[in-house]
Amino acid sequence: MTNNPKLPSYARLKTLNNFLTNVCDPAHSFNLTRTHGFLCGMETVPCGLAPKNYIPILYGSDNDRPDPIKNYPLEYLEEATAIIEEITGDIRYRLNKERLFFPLLWDNKTNNRISYKTATLELLGYWCDGYLEAATLDPIWKNASEENKLLLPFAVLSGAFTLIGKYDEKNKPITDDLPYKIQTKTLLPAHIASLYNFWSEGRKNPIALYNKLYGNTPLIKTRNKTNLSPISWQEPRDVRERTCLCGSGRQYDECCGASNRILN
Repeated sequence: MTNNPKLPSYARLKTLNNFLTNVCDPAHSFNLTRTHGFLCGMETVPCGLAPKNYIPILYGSDNDRPDPIKNYPLEYLEEATAIIEEITGDIRYRLNKERLFFPLLWDNKTNNRISYKTATLELLGYWCDGYLEAATLDPIWKNASEENKLLLPFAVLSGAFTLIGKYDEKNKPITDDLPYKIQTKTLLPAHIASLYNFWSEGRKNPIALYNKLYGNTPLIKTRNKTNLSPISWQEPRDVRERTCLCGSGRQYDECCGASNRILN
């Protein structure tokens, strides 16, 4: 009988966070919270990158610093990469088995894990930022204008998008987005799980899904951030009424989107 993947021990999580925030360049690398969000997003997207291509991003690689890893001690890199693989296994198992997915949140100030219930919106925003980074690396999700709007909860919590100045369901201007962020935090675990199911068929055959959505448009991967346009806080109706991409044959609104209501 195969043992279920487990999250690395507290000591190993601490080791990884110390590597990301001390050995790596903290101005460019991800911390543990953002890394967990990124890995969760990479397991969700229909056309994700291979670990050898995305792990350098976690360590601080970007267009201006394409190869920072050569400056890091090899023994640290090997251990950090092994811990990331363990975390990925735990994420993959929980996304497949659980209806609610709770992010791993790590407070750098205290160097301790923080429960989801007591985590601040700022800390959760770092996790959402990592998830968005993974989603916007995916050529299918990045370019699917309607499905892209399903990332709005992550964008609001991360600060990449503001609701202030937009209009609520009663057509009144929003002057304070804190109530929406608090509500989104409550619903986010279900939203994460539903998005994983939403893209399940796409992960099985990403090229077929890409061709279905874009025809003969070349498939290009890029790290440019998604341009989230001003939209309503709920999923757009044409997404909700579309056949769910998980392959169930049901409408998204009655399938993966059933637990995905951000605002009634």
